[in-house]
Amino acid sequence: NAYVNSAWRSVATTNAESFTGGMTVTGGLQASQKCIFHAATTLTISKTTHPGTKIVYTNNAASTFTFPAIVTADIGDTYTIMNASQSSITLDHVGGTADKFKKLVLGSNLITSTTLTIPRSGVVEVVVMDNGGECYVVFGSGVIS
Repeated sequence: NAYVNSAWRSVATTNAESFTGGMTVTGGLQASQKCIFHAATTLTISKTTHPGTKIVYTNNAASTFTFPAIVTADIGDTYTIMNASQSSITLDHVGGTADKFKKLVLGSNLITSTTLTIPRSGVVEVVVMDNGGECYVVFGSGVIS
């Protein structure tokens, strides 16, 4: 049961549920990120498809994932990328000239970069933030420039 539209109601969910005005859950909630398996050597990250998802790269060739230009409405969006391949993934962004990626490395300040590389078996979280200007903050296992 869930509290929907000012009353407790039985809720059966499908893959296309949408709740407006919030939802209160009691008794626990079990959920996981939507998982997208990707095998092509390029991926253009979509603002409508990919936020909040886990993208698992499965091809053994090197790959480039290109992130869109950031607007204020994107702040807070997250992406999880898991490199299950034998090669690296290069993270790039539209425009490709400004240092839009900022990586968090233990014991240091944010390190800015135009592109980032996720080595094989690396897993990263990408968060859209406003850190003195919109940027992608990246942290996780194996984040290298």
